[in-house]
Amino acid sequence: SWLDALAGVVDVGAPIHSKSGDLDVRASAPGVPDERRCTLFSWVPGRTLADRMSPVTFRPYGRLSAQLHVHGAHHRPPTSPMPWDQVFYFPGDPIVYHVPENAARLPAGGFEVVERVIELVEPRLASAPDRQLVHGDLHVWNVHISRNRTWGLDFADVMWASRAQDLAISFYYFAERPDFDDLAAAFRRGYEEVAPWPTDDEELAFFMAARRVMMTNFVFNIDMDDLDEFVATSVAKLERFLGSWD
Repeated sequence: SWLDALAGVVDVGAPIHSKSGDLDVRASAPGVPDERRCTLFSWVPGRTLADRMSPVTFRPYGRLSAQLHVHGAHHRPPTSPMPWDQVFYFPGDPIVYHVPENAARLPAGGFEVVERVIELVEPRLASAPDRQLVHGDLHVWNVHISRNRTWGLDFADVMWASRAQDLAISFYYFAERPDFDDLAAAFRRGYEEVAPWPTDDEELAFFMAARRVMMTNFVFNIDMDDLDEFVATSVAKLERFLGSWD
């Protein structure tokens, strides 16, 4: 629904209507159990922003984020998207970080760090003001650059949240780069060409910490190859957050 409304307004992969005008169709195939819901999208050109990260490319990245925020504030989808009002908000992802075999893989004191961060950030998530429709996963792999245009794709995590929460998700994925300050400044310049900047450093830090806890739990669910390294790094970053804001 939102992508259909965005088509022609913001550069996104737009859904293609069927001959009957529907945005999706039901289809089956031999050897595939049950019918499947199928959607066709327009082609998104270019290369991922992750391959071209610089202040030059981050300025249009910020503009794209703001364009989606402005449009999402007024679009009302036919069904309610998931809200980000708690740390573990994604349906279908079990909370497993505290299961004994997983908790044992956290570094010493790590379980207590995660629990303390959850205690700190949950009230902010529950009370985040000015909720609206947002992308919910606009990281550098979900943005394409093609000549002088910047495209957004993968709206699978669309949610009901504040603009600050959506920005925190974007910033989470490049927060540890040595050129973070330059990238963040360029992103903000681009954003402010479209809309006022909606947050501050403290609020972003809280929502980024919430994202980090969620991702720490997520990797236990998928049992990624470098899980122990990822978890140890995440706990260290969460500990630094506690030292700054606790």
